[in-house]
Amino acid sequence: MKLVFTMTQGRTGSRSLSATLAANLPGADVHHEQLGMDVRLAHSPSAPLMLRFNSRGNVAEVQDWWRTKLADILDRPTDCWVETSHLLMKAGLIENLLPLAKDHELHLVALRRDRASLLRSYVRIGDFTHIGNRQMWYLDEKAPRNLLKPTALQGRSAMGLALWYILEIECRVAWYQRLLADRAGVTLHELKVKELAGSPALDRLVGPCAARSWRVQPAPSRSTTLDPSVFWTSRSRPTWRRCWPRWPTSTPRPG
Repeated sequence: MKLVFTMTQGRTGSRSLSATLAANLPGADVHHEQLGMDVRLAHSPSAPLMLRFNSRGNVAEVQDWWRTKLADILDRPTDCWVETSHLLMKAGLIENLLPLAKDHELHLVALRRDRASLLRSYVRIGDFTHIGNRQMWYLDEKAPRNLLKPTALQGRSAMGLALWYILEIECRVAWYQRLLADRAGVTLHELKVKELAGSPALDRLVGPCAARSWRVQPAPSRSTTLDPSVFWTSRSRPTWRRCWPRWPTSTPRPG
């Protein structure tokens, strides 16, 4: 089976990549982030699982979850599985996927976006403003297995933590690329979603299907926009007070 996964921060175009591959590879089983009620626990790592991997490594609990997930994937009636979720690399994807390289075709896509655009995207949707958000979707800056430690300046605001996270993932991707550069059965790719149309890297990724005329599919836009001022200090009042709709006077506000 051909297995395609991404190594990326998130907000880098992973949804656009999955939509494009789904539109152009009719025989492939393509997914972005599997968050439905019936598949969330089986196919998307939970916050505790990500914390366990980033704190203690590829321990038995992490391996058990991946064993179940990969067995389910290999049982699917398809020759190509694509999953572009950015969560997987931060929960032990590479460590648990490599044993399959002997019998399957592994493709790892380093999906890139410039840092300034990433920061603007995080500001627009209000990410990194709370530890729960960081643990569930990104990384806990205090996890002992991080390659980088936030500087004093970065640790004082959500914007600084977002920049630390971008650099942390860049370092992890570079480390994995160096580790897997000559690994049999593993093919590494570099992609920017803005360059999908006619990209040689995309042609290498899809193989014989590269001769077709690619239809690049834009990702659905996310309309949620929060007040950017929540990014500038960790001491600001809770995020919900800045974005909560006006409450009726007869209804008591939470807290």
